Amino acid sequence: MQQYFADFFTQYCRFISKDLLATFDKRLGRNTKVINTFYKVFFIITKKDVDNSHKDQAIRALTEQIDSYMTDGDTSIYAEMYDALGCTNKQHINGISYFGHLFRPLNDFNEAVSDYNKLYENHIFKQGLIEFNNALSHLFAGFFASETNFEKNVKKACTHLHRGSLDYYKTIIKDKESLTHQQKQELIKIRDLEIQSIGLEVNNTNKDEILIAYRDLARDLHKIQ
Repeated sequence: MQQYFADFFTQYCRFISKDLLATFDKRLGRNTKVINTFYKVFFIITKKDVDNSHKDQAIRALTEQIDSYMTDGDTSIYAEMYDALGCTNKQHINGISYFGHLFRPLNDFNEAVSDYNKLYENHIFKQGLIEFNNALSHLFAGFFASETNFEKNVKKACTHLHRGSLDYYKTIIKDKESLTHQQKQELIKIRDLEIQSIGLEVNNTNKDEILIAYRDLARDLHKIQ
């Protein structure tokens, strides 16, 4: 798995060498389609039941997309940004064991994306992907850092995945034209619990309860199976 992460984050470094600058370019901006590909590939390489041939294929497809992505715009300045990031000189550490902390919030995030896609097929939810990209940024930083910082960055990545999951379900709920009195009361309970959980880590019981409550309400409102 270590090599797949190394290949994945090598492409991510290429991506952010442009993305960090393109966000200031009115013509280009942030490319959520590319971030969506990173999400799909990350999902593939982290699944234990996916064989290596499919993981290899996913990495190749990602590389080809980044090759194409990097050709649009000021390529020379992107090269300078890439050099500034020092990606070619970075050393990968043996900290993959910490990714175990990531699997539960990642599974929650995948489930939220799946529920969203059942309602809005082929629609990219930008805010959810931004949170995923924020999570990748921490994993990228941690993957090339000391072991202590790796663990801290994995925990921060978990926080962004949790926020992303909530964003998906909150959007599903907001898209319901009207709520019953009982559903509004349920929403009050969730919001109150959410306020109480501010500042607590993702693995806190309240955080789990909040996500489950939003998920249940969203599924009930739209009859998601």
